Amino acid sequence: MRVERRVERGRARREGERRRKARIYVEEERGKRKRSSVSETSSLAAQREMAAPIGTVAITGGTHGNEANGVELARHFLRNIDSVQRPSFRTTVTITNPAAVNANTRYIDEDLNRCFLKSDLADESRQTLEARRAREVNQILGPKGSDGCAVDLIIDLHNTTAATGVALLMAPGDALCHAIAARLQEVDSSVRIANWTKGAADYPLLPSIAP
Repeated sequence: MRVERRVERGRARREGERRRKARIYVEEERGKRKRSSVSETSSLAAQREMAAPIGTVAITGGTHGNEANGVELARHFLRNIDSVQRPSFRTTVTITNPAAVNANTRYIDEDLNRCFLKSDLADESRQTLEARRAREVNQILGPKGSDGCAVDLIIDLHNTTAATGVALLMAPGDALCHAIAARLQEVDSSVRIANWTKGAADYPLLPSIAP
């Protein structure tokens, strides 16, 4: 009986040690990822310091018609346009998918926020409601990939059912967005940064219209 108890105690100690090492490993990995994210954001923020100042910012809402926060914020800003103007740049506000907003649905034919690849914008055979609207939005805010893009930054407002808290999604190499994110994290440390897929040649997302 004593031998069995010693064996059990030995197993319990080994299991406790294994779990302790596993916790340490997880914490170290989290620390590495956090330091890497902070370093990348700081580096991009430093790059932004040397970039040209922005002239026009676009705020968009209703890209997904049933995401009420973005819709109502955009409507509020349209009613109070002076509240989003700044001395150093001008701001425009657009409801991007009014048909989906009116129907209170994510989209009518296809996800508008997957319609902004340059190849898709150039393809006139794409005739879904969202494909046509994407071309209209591209003309208002872009054109994408041109030297004469109408805006320097697009802030596209969304909701999510995921437990992300306040999350900022952006292209990995977007120095301006990372500089903004770094500043917001100074104000509120709970703000999260989520990069789009690294290494993609193009993105189908609405904010990718801006340079």
